[in-house]
Amino acid sequence: MESIRATAARVTEEFRRVAELRHKAAETLGEATARITTLVRRVRGEQPGTADGWVRALMELRQEQGRLETLRDIRYLDLEQLDALAAGLNDDLAAAGRRAAAFLSGEDAFAATHQAVATLTGEAAAVATVADATPVAERIDEHADGLRVVTDIIATLDLADATVRTSVLSRAGEVLGAVNQARATLDARRRELRGSEGRAEFAAELALLGQAVAGALAAATTPEECDEQLGRLLSRIEDLEARFGDVDAHEERIATQREEIHQAFSARRQTQLDERARRARRLAESARRLISTVTRRARSLGSADEVATFFASDPLVSKVQATADELRATGDPARAGELDGGLTAAREEAARALRDRADLYDGTGTIRLGRHRFTVPPPNQRTDLTLVPHDGALAFAITGTDYLAAVTDPALTRHREFWEQPLISESPEVYRSEHLAAALLEAAEEGGAASWEALFRADEAALLAEVGRAAASRYDEGYDRGVHDHDAARILTVLLRLRAEAGPLRFAPEVRAAAQLFWAYGTEERVRALWATRAQSFARARAVFGHVPGAADLRTELGAAAVGFLPQAIPGLAAASRDREAIGAYLVEELADGPPRFTTSAEARTLIATFRTALGGDGSPGAKEFTEDLRALSGDLAARYQLAASWLGGHAEASGLERRDLAEAAAIEVCGTAIERRDIAAPLAASVDGLLGTHARVAGGTMPLRLDEFLTRTTEFRRIRVPAYRSYTRKRTELLAAERERLRLDTYQPNVLSSFVRNRLVDEVYLPLVGDNLARQLGADGDGRRTGAQGLLLLLSPPGYGKTTLVEYVASRLGLLFVKVDGPALGRRTDSLDPAAAPDAAARREVEKINFALEMGNNVLLHLDDIQHTAPELLQKFIPLGDAQRRVEGVRDGQARTYDLRGKRFAVCMAGNPYTESGARFRVPDMLANRADVWNLGDALSGKEELFALSHIENALTSHPVLAPLASRDREDIDLLVRLAQSDDGGEGARPDRLTHPYSPAELDEILSVLRKLLHIQKTVLAVNRAYIASAAQADASRTEPPFRLQGSYRDTNKLAARIVPAMNDAELEALIDDHYRAEAQTLTGDAEANLLKLAQLRGRLTTRQAARWNEVKQGYSRRRTVDTTTNTTES
Repeated sequence: MESIRATAARVTEEFRRVAELRHKAAETLGEATARITTLVRRVRGEQPGTADGWVRALMELRQEQGRLETLRDIRYLDLEQLDALAAGLNDDLAAAGRRAAAFLSGEDAFAATHQAVATLTGEAAAVATVADATPVAERIDEHADGLRVVTDIIATLDLADATVRTSVLSRAGEVLGAVNQARATLDARRRELRGSEGRAEFAAELALLGQAVAGALAAATTPEECDEQLGRLLSRIEDLEARFGDVDAHEERIATQREEIHQAFSARRQTQLDERARRARRLAESARRLISTVTRRARSLGSADEVATFFASDPLVSKVQATADELRATGDPARAGELDGGLTAAREEAARALRDRADLYDGTGTIRLGRHRFTVPPPNQRTDLTLVPHDGALAFAITGTDYLAAVTDPALTRHREFWEQPLISESPEVYRSEHLAAALLEAAEEGGAASWEALFRADEAALLAEVGRAAASRYDEGYDRGVHDHDAARILTVLLRLRAEAGPLRFAPEVRAAAQLFWAYGTEERVRALWATRAQSFARARAVFGHVPGAADLRTELGAAAVGFLPQAIPGLAAASRDREAIGAYLVEELADGPPRFTTSAEARTLIATFRTALGGDGSPGAKEFTEDLRALSGDLAARYQLAASWLGGHAEASGLERRDLAEAAAIEVCGTAIERRDIAAPLAASVDGLLGTHARVAGGTMPLRLDEFLTRTTEFRRIRVPAYRSYTRKRTELLAAERERLRLDTYQPNVLSSFVRNRLVDEVYLPLVGDNLARQLGADGDGRRTGAQGLLLLLSPPGYGKTTLVEYVASRLGLLFVKVDGPALGRRTDSLDPAAAPDAAARREVEKINFALEMGNNVLLHLDDIQHTAPELLQKFIPLGDAQRRVEGVRDGQARTYDLRGKRFAVCMAGNPYTESGARFRVPDMLANRADVWNLGDALSGKEELFALSHIENALTSHPVLAPLASRDREDIDLLVRLAQSDDGGEGARPDRLTHPYSPAELDEILSVLRKLLHIQKTVLAVNRAYIASAAQADASRTEPPFRLQGSYRDTNKLAARIVPAMNDAELEALIDDHYRAEAQTLTGDAEANLLKLAQLRGRLTTRQAARWNEVKQGYSRRRTVDTTTNTTES
C-alpha cells in the first residue's frame, strides 16, 4: 500500500507539473499572438513617408519572426497554432515588403536617409574625443542594419516587375555606400584622436604599471608570492596590449615592459629561492650540531624521568623542533623529517644508554661484557682532531690515539709564539685581567659609554659592574667570573689613579722623545701654529660635548707627519718613531693646553742632573766639551741624538741607573731651548694587591705596575698580538676543518642504529663471546688484566643478522673509534696494504682506512666487513695481530712502515657470510682461523635456541609503531607479552595484570594481535634460515635439488613486521609473506622458481600443481648434475 500510495503521489505531481507547463505554454503563445496582431495592424494602417519609416516597420516584423522561432523549444506548446501564426506573419511581412518596394522605388524615397547619413558624416569628421565617437558609430550601425534588412526582404519578395526590385536595391546600395563613407570617416577620426589621446593615456597607464610593479616587488617576499604578483602584472600587460597594441610604438614598448617585469620577478624569485636554500642549509647544519649536543647530553642523564623532562623542556630540543617546523613551512620537508628523526634517534639512544648503564656499567667507570670489565671514557668525551707541538713543529693529533701528522702550512709555522698560547687575551707578557683593564681604559679615552674621568670617579661596586659587563661581552677571551673581572677592576682602579696624575707622562719616554724632536726639527712655525690652534679648539669642544671625532683625525695627521720625518732623521729612534698613533695622541694632548710646553719627567731630569754632576758640573771642562760637541753636529740631527744618547747611556751604565728614561733625557739635551718644557712630578708606578688570578706577573696576589710601560705593553698586545692571534686561530680552525674533512673523522665515530635492540641473546650470548675476545685483544680491567694482548674476532652469518651493528655498538660503549672497511670495495684483486697498489679508487680508499686505523693505534676497533669478497692474501696480513708480536706491515705516505700495536688498545674484528652468493662455502685462511675466535651469529648456539628465536621478535619491535614503545620498557614485559600471544592462556603465570607498564585493554589487544602475526612470521623466517644454512653447507656432489638461497634474517623479519596490520586475517598474512619472498626471489641470479617452490614446501603450502612442478624441477636438476659429473669424468 505504501508503494502504491507513493506511486500515486508521483503520478499526481507529474500531472500537476504537466498541466502547469501546458498553461504556461499557452499563455506565452497567446502573448506572442497579441503582440504580432498589434504590430501587423499598425503596419497595415500606416503609410510611412520616408525610407527610414519603412525600414523600421520591416525590422520589427523580422524581429517578431525570430521570436516565434524561439518559442518552438517550449514544451507542450501548440505547434499547429504556432505554425499558423508564423505563416500569417510571413504573409504580412511579404505584403509589407511589396508596399515598401513600391514606395522605395520612387526617385526621392531615400532622400531623407541620404541627408541623415550626410549629417552623420559631418558629425563623424567633427567628433572631439574618442568617447564622443561611440554614439555616432551606433547611429551609423543602425542605418547599416536597416539597409541590410531592406535588401534581404526585397531580394526575397516575389515581385511581378523585376525592375522594381532592381531599382530599390540600386538605391539602397547607394545609401549603403554613403553609410560606409560615414563609417570610414569616423574610423579615420577615431584613429587620429586615439593617436593623440592614446599617447597620453598610454603614458599614464605605464606610470601606473610602474607603480604597481614597485609595489608588487615590495610585497613579493616569497617565491610563491613572486609568481602570484607576476601573474597579476602580466594580466595587466595583456590588457594594455589589447587596448594599445594596434600602435607599433606602443606594442614595442609593451613587449619591452613585459620582458623587464619578467626578468625583475625572475631575479627576485631566484634570489629568494637561493636565500631560502642557504637559510635551510644553515638551519639544518645548525640543528644537526644541536642534535649532536642533545645526544651527548641525553646520553648522560640518570633516569627515564630525566630523559622525558629533558626532551620535553630543554631549549636545545625546542630549538631543533622549531627549526624543523620552519623548514617544513618553507617547503623543505625532507630536512625537517631528518631533524625529527634525529631527535627521535637521540631519545632512543638516551633510553638505550640508560638501560646500558643500569645493566652493564658500574660506578667505577667500567663496563661489563660477559665476565670481563673494561675501562671506558666519560660518556660525553668525544674523539677529535687537535694541533699539538711535536719535535719543534706543529702536528695534527687525534685525541685518545697515537696519530700524529706534521703540519706544513707556513701560515701556522711562522706563528710559533702562539702554539702554547691557549687564550687570545693572555700571553707570557700580559695577564688577561691587564688586557681587559687596558681595553676598558682605551675605550673610555676614545669616547666610550663612560669617559675615563667618569670611571675614575666611580665607586668600587660601580667599577666592578662595568668591568663585569665588559668581561661578559668578551666571551671568547676566557674570563672567569669573580676572578678576572675582580682583578681587572683592581688593576683599573690603580690605572685610573695614576692616569689622573700623570697626564702626558703616561706615554712612553721613547714616544715623548720622538714627538719632541719632530716638533722641534721636523716642522715649520706656520704649520705648528695651525696644529696648535686645531688641538686647542678640539679640547674646548670636548669639554662641552664629550667625544669629538675630529680629534682622531688630527692625531692621525700628526702621527703620519712624525713617522714621515723621524725614521730617516733619527734612525736611533726607529722603533718609537713608527708608533704613529701614540706620537699623534701625545702631541694633541700637549698642544691642547695652550702654547706647547712639553712635559719632562722627574726620572729624566734626575738622569741629566747626575750626568752633569758626573762631568763635574755645568761649568766643568767635561760639560763644556759635551756641549761643544753637540753644537758642532748641529747640522746632523741623527748624529747629535746618537752622541747625546751614547754619553747618557754610558753614564747610566757606569752608575748602575735604569736606562728606561734614556731616550727622553737625550731628547732634552738635543732640543735644548728649541722647545719649551714643563716639569711634572707625578708617580708612574704602583703595586696592585689582592689579585686572585695566576700569571707570571702576579706573585703572591701582587703585581707591580708602571703606567707608561703598562700602556705601551698592553697597547702593543692589543693592536698587534691580538689580531695576529685571531688570524692564527682562524687559520688553525680552517686547517683543522679541512684536515678533519680529509680524514673523514666523523665517519669513525660509532653511530649505533636507532633500531638496534640489546636483546637477551645479545646480553646472554653475544656480549660474553665478544667480551672474552676483547679481553684478549684490549685487556680487561682489574687485577687479572693481561699484559700481552693478542687475538682476532671473526663473526660469521648470512646477511642481515646485525654483525656490523653489534660490533659498532660494542665500539660505542667502549669509547673506541670504529673504522669500518668495506670488503666488496677491496675486492679479490687487493692483496696489499699499499694504497698505490690498489686496483681502483674504491679499493685505495679502503686500504687507506686500514693504514689510518693502524696509524691511530690506540682506542681503535678495526672492522673488516664482508670478508668473503676479499683476497685471502690480504686477510693474512692481520695474522700477526693474533700473536703476541702484534706488528703489522703497512704503508704511510708512500713509505713502508711497521705498526707496533703491543700494549695498544687496538682490536680487529672481521665479519662475513660463510656462504657466497653462488651458494659455495667461503673458506677462511687456516692460519687466520687458528688465531681468531670464530662465531656464527646466524645459527642458534647449543641450548640457546629459544633466545635465538626470541631475538627475531625483540629486534623487530622498533619496526612496527604499535610495538616500538616496548623496546624501551621492561624486558620482562616483552617476555610476558610474547607468552600471552603464543597461546590463549599464555602458559603458567602469564597474566596481563603482571605487566609492569599499565596498558589499556584496547592497547593490549592491539599489541597481542600484532605479536601473534609477528610470531607466525618468525616461524617462517627461522625455517627459511635453517634451510639456507643447510643448503649452503651441503656439498654440490650430494645435492638432490637446486641450492636454496632465500634468506631468513633479522632484516627479513623487520621488513615483514613493518607491514603488519592488526586487522589482518590469516590469508592476508600469508599473502604478505608470499609478496615479500617473491620480491626477494627476483634478486637471485637464477633458480627463482625453484627457491619459491622450496619455500612453499617449507611453509606447508604446496598445492598439488606446485608439488608436481617441484618434483619436475628436482628431477631435472638431478639429471643435469649426472650429465655434468659424467662429462667431467670423461674429460679427466
